This record gives sequence, structure tokens and C-alpha cells, in this order.
Amino acid sequence: MQLPIRVFAAIFLAHLLGDFPLQPYSLRLAKRRHWWAAAFHGLIHGVLLLICLVYFAAPFEVFHWRVFLWASCYIALHLLIDVAKGQFPEDSIAAFSIDQTFHLATVFGLALVLTQLQWQSVHSLLAVADSTKDRLLSGAIVYTMVMFAGGYVIRYLTRGLVRQIPFAVVEPPEQMKN
Repeated sequence: MQLPIRVFAAIFLAHLLGDFPLQPYSLRLAKRRHWWAAAFHGLIHGVLLLICLVYFAAPFEVFHWRVFLWASCYIALHLLIDVAKGQFPEDSIAAFSIDQTFHLATVFGLALVLTQLQWQSVHSLLAVADSTKDRLLSGAIVYTMVMFAGGYVIRYLTRGLVRQIPFAVVEPPEQMKN
């Protein structure tokens, strides 16, 4: 794996660990009410970022003032995104999706800044081989057939059974068709 991709993956792993398994529900609730909980969450992210970069991104120079500066900006931005998300309901899928999209953008941005990649280099790193495209295309076709077209086939095959079910069933006939 090339160093820029390894740096991105290390930052992304630190983000995932800090936002999911190492952020219990009690900390998520406390972040909405107390500044110290948000600071603790930021500290967790900072420690995880350091550990992941040291362990996974060697020989990347982690202990450099530039890395510390950008990592501090990244964590501050992460906390600002979390504060903004705190303005929405806890169980909002839209807020969660937007929140994680912004977090992913900051992970990508930090990786770009730390590795000092130019756009042409990023484009070449993301280039996909034709054999991989063929596998992706085949997988997408099979997935779409099984998940979506398969539902129509099952509906047509069981249509006769739905007509024979008495209307005393709890579900309305329209729901039974689907």
C-alpha cells in the first residue's frame, strides 16, 4: 500500500474508533451538555490519531510541528461538526449522514495536507484497473438482480397465494401484495 493511502487509512481508522466503539452513549449525551465531554472526545481522537499514524503510517514523520498543527485543526473541526450535529435530533439519519460526510471530508483533507499530494497524484492513486471494474460491474448486476428483481419474481410467484388468504388477517390486502 502506498504511503498516502496508508496515511488516509490510519486517519480514517482513528476516526471510526473514536466515533463508534470508543464513544459510548453516555459520552454522546454528555457532549450535548458539557464542554469537558467534547474536550474528552477530542482527546480520544487525538490519542487515536497519534497511535494509528505511528503504528500504521511508518515511515511517515508523525512527530513534526506541521503534523501537530494540522492534527489540532482537524480535531477542532471534528468537534465543531459534532457541535453542529448536536443541534439536530439524536436519531436523525439525515443529520448522521451529513455529519459523517463532513467527517470523511476532514479525514481526506488531513491526509492530503499531511502527505502534501497534488491533485494529479490523488487521481492516479484512485485509478481502478479494468479487471476490478469488471468485477464491480458483475457484482452490481448480481446484487441488483437478487435484491430488487428477485422481489418482483417472488411477488409474481406468490400472487395466487395472496388471493386465497381470508381478509381476517391483520395486514391489509395491499400490504400483503408487497
